[in-house]
Amino acid sequence: GYSGSGPGTEPEPRGLLPAAMGMGSAGAGELSMVVGAAGADVAGVSYASRTHGEVTGSVANGHFVLWFPGDELQDYPSGGVELLVKYSDGSSGPVMASLDWANN
Repeated sequence: GYSGSGPGTEPEPRGLLPAAMGMGSAGAGELSMVVGAAGADVAGVSYASRTHGEVTGSVANGHFVLWFPGDELQDYPSGGVELLVKYSDGSSGPVMASLDWANN
């Protein structure tokens, strides 16, 4: 299911700090999502979905959101999910998005 609330801290300039991730429901059915704070150098975020291919999220005003239909992230791994982050300098790289902060 869906879990999260917010860590109350700022991410590193090239990092992500998810506030919530998992699966929820909307009027049209189930959806998987990851949402949270994005570092100052983060310009884009995407996820390699098993069922939908590359899913591109949105980044604006220090926040990111990525969602897609289905329950793929309902039981996400304890270590999180790998997202591909694009940076403002044009480079990109993988970042593990997890709620580890919530377990401390």
